[in-house]
Amino acid sequence: MQRIHYVVVGMLVSVIIPTYNRSACLGEAIASVLGQDMSDFELIIVDDGSTDSTKQICSAFGDGKLRYFFKTNGGVASARNIGIRKVRGEFVAFLDSDDIWPSNYLSVLTRQLRNRLDCGIAYCASNIVWPDGETQASYRAEHCKSGQLTWNLFHKSLISCQCALIRMSVMGQNRFDESLSTAEDLDFFLRMSLRTAFTFVEHVEVIRRPMQDSLSPHKLSKSLDCNKILVMERFYRHLGGKDLIPLREARKRLSNTYAKVAARYYRFGGRKASIHLSREAIRYAPFSPKGYLGLMKALLRSKRFERMPEWEMPPELPAKIMLSEADLFAPAPFTQANMGAIQSVSHGVPSLERSSAQTTH
Repeated sequence: MQRIHYVVVGMLVSVIIPTYNRSACLGEAIASVLGQDMSDFELIIVDDGSTDSTKQICSAFGDGKLRYFFKTNGGVASARNIGIRKVRGEFVAFLDSDDIWPSNYLSVLTRQLRNRLDCGIAYCASNIVWPDGETQASYRAEHCKSGQLTWNLFHKSLISCQCALIRMSVMGQNRFDESLSTAEDLDFFLRMSLRTAFTFVEHVEVIRRPMQDSLSPHKLSKSLDCNKILVMERFYRHLGGKDLIPLREARKRLSNTYAKVAARYYRFGGRKASIHLSREAIRYAPFSPKGYLGLMKALLRSKRFERMPEWEMPPELPAKIMLSEADLFAPAPFTQANMGAIQSVSHGVPSLERSSAQTTH
């Protein structure tokens, strides 16, 4: 991968908050942005079809930095892509509407990117605060590295959108896949890792606050887990992952992911899903015990306790990233910085394939 060095042409940061019916917590997220200890930024709110008081909350701030855009509901990926089309900054940052930044977040991360012209993305860690008040640290410092992070991101989902600052010049035409309701940030950063190096920033942590409706069994057991598998398989097979990740390591990682997903489905009563996913884990790593243990547990569970009898493994993601028509033909934002900085990359198609057989029982 060729490295690109970037010329600093400005200071302005564009912050994008996608939101959908989050009036209970949106105000705190907005306040954490407007309360930053630097002033040269804009805040773009993309309302993804909310039916609550989201617009009124935004208007109540009366701050000239805030720009509000309403769209029909299409998911967080499409909302972020709309926001990207509106940016006027040299850097772009994303914040989810239920999360909070510390007051020095933007100043510290922009300073880091100005000092590291060889990097296109700066990121930090986060702390999760659950609805019951319990806290959970994100990945330990030893997992958060600087440099070329394709293998690291494939091994662990290290980076969330709300914890990263990105140069618009390196983003180019890269966008979020609008077919994904979850794992869209993993997909995005895996693709970005083929274009640029990352720099990890210590001593700054984002506060992530999962809302109660984001913790439902349906979302945890279906969308999240399967999407992560689909993203990882597509990245390795079609988007360039095999150029930097050895086949043996890819098979091991995919096997572990399938086994973890199978275990989660098992906990939520998805016997059929657990059987199929455990078998896929075994196929990727026949000598690992994880898949066999999961398969044995699922087979021993009575069919009477099946809660997801209609479950089927989702089809593979298409090799082409799903975007709206507007994004397919929209010019890249911040064209002055983009000039000469965007390079195309072509990759071969790897041999790693998923079994097409569905579990029957």
